[in-house]
Amino acid sequence: AAEFEARAAEVTEMPQNRSGRRFSRTVFAGADLQTLDKSGRVLVKPDLRDFADLQGATEIAVIGVYDHVELWNKATYLDDRQAGDQSYLEEDE
Repeated sequence: AAEFEARAAEVTEMPQNRSGRRFSRTVFAGADLQTLDKSGRVLVKPDLRDFADLQGATEIAVIGVYDHVELWNKATYLDDRQAGDQSYLEEDE
């Protein structure tokens, strides 16, 4: 929560022109403070499940990214990772 507050302050300090307001809406629309349930699970809001294409996914990838985790449709993640890996290989040439 403290890290989110710090990043939120950065966003709100940006110029609030049309682009800045759109960026603020994008950042804050997905924000949702959650706690673990008794079984150690986290509820993912339906709009975020839709955004991440998790609704009909048979497999979900949980990816650690420095200070947070990301939930991906596994097939989408593998495609994205392959594209990213290829991009890095091309930069090295």
